[in-house]
Amino acid sequence: MFGNPELGTSLMKANQEIGVDLPQKMLVYEDEKKDVSIIYDNPQAVAENYGISGENEVLDKMSDALKGLAEAGAKKVVN
Repeated sequence: MFGNPELGTSLMKANQEIGVDLPQKMLVYEDEKKDVSIIYDNPQAVAENYGISGENEVLDKMSDALKGLAEAGAKKVVN
């Protein structure tokens, strides 16, 4: 689970129900072929599910952070 209260609060002010999906989560798993995957929900899609608009700067920051964590994790798995 990954969260940033400053960013999340901005979204919850737009629609408090998004709190059910915050902080965002990331799933890392290995399948039967021993391939490792890292998945997470796109913050923009989550916001759209709650009718939130006009928060692109916040959502971009969240997306960049999750992407960076996934990429860093993938490098660790490969090494």
